[in-house]
Amino acid sequence: MTRTERDRPAALAASEASQAAIKRVNAQAGHTPGPWSIYFNSQDDLVIRKMFPGGQESHSIARCHSGAANAFLIAAAPEMLAALKAIVDCAGPGAGPEIGLALDAIAKATGDTP
Repeated sequence: MTRTERDRPAALAASEASQAAIKRVNAQAGHTPGPWSIYFNSQDDLVIRKMFPGGQESHSIARCHSGAANAFLIAAAPEMLAALKAIVDCAGPGAGPEIGLALDAIAKATGDTP
């Protein structure tokens, strides 16, 4: 058995646990839970929208007139917030200064900044 074959079940379990954590955080969020997607009306008008599980649009979240890069960042926000919360939850003592950066980003995203 190769190392990849040996490690695959653990990697899959970790991935499933991570996805479950993201779903839990999204369920508790005060914002519209993800996933969000991008609809390109035109090159200058991109709509970030919430989708139903079947792929139909639920409602628009925002419009972005400043380029695709910003629209992609906005659309990824719910998953990034959930991932940061999961990382902070897993961090133990001595995790390092990066956890402080994650906590600051979470506070900014949730409106918990002074």
